[in-house]
Amino acid sequence: MDPHTSAQDVMRCDLCETAVVQMHCDTCLVNLCTACVGKHMISDESEDHKVVKFQSRKSIPLYPGSITKHGEDWHREVDKIVRKLKDEVDEMKNTQLQTLQKHLDEINKKISDIKDEIDSVEMAIDTNDLSKLFSITSNVDIYRNLPHKIMLSLPRFMPGKIQGEELSKLFGTLSSSSSTSNEYGYSMKTTQTSLEAGSFSPVKQLLDEPEIVTTINTGYAYLFNVNQN
Repeated sequence: MDPHTSAQDVMRCDLCETAVVQMHCDTCLVNLCTACVGKHMISDESEDHKVVKFQSRKSIPLYPGSITKHGEDWHREVDKIVRKLKDEVDEMKNTQLQTLQKHLDEINKKISDIKDEIDSVEMAIDTNDLSKLFSITSNVDIYRNLPHKIMLSLPRFMPGKIQGEELSKLFGTLSSSSSTSNEYGYSMKTTQTSLEAGSFSPVKQLLDEPEIVTTINTGYAYLFNVNQN
């Protein structure tokens, strides 16, 4: 398509990709139409979005704006992982505390029952009633079996090995910068018509204005032909 004879396509919104660009977010370097401004503002409320008219956008590119934003996204994801692991640790802790509390209650009840049984034995001994004493003695075996000891294991965090090079690749790579030229980027005014431009040969560019170097008297008044040999 000839850029001299065709109109350039208008810029479209980066979100809806249909409406014409009217606004620009200097923070995220995103082109927006007016209808998509609100959607973009709430897409990431942690960012301080600076939306301006497209004509008022910053002319100087932000180095390295997208890298900083990506780094902030990574920080947020890491914070989520840390919070999730901490929540799991708290849940494990509460579960183990409930288990220990239940076990402690069982032991305390066992101790209370043993004390009651001891009081009963002492009372039977004081009465000198052998029948009561033998009946109490038969119940002692019940308290020989104490609750099982509970062994708890604490959660242990096993950090993943951080490989700097692999982590860098996972984060993202940076392409090399480049500069290109466009033959249609600039135009120069000229007074020469297109017809003259087409007929203007390189040979004519090398010729200066003709001038007489010398004259030869041939005896003829007019020139009829020229021998090319």
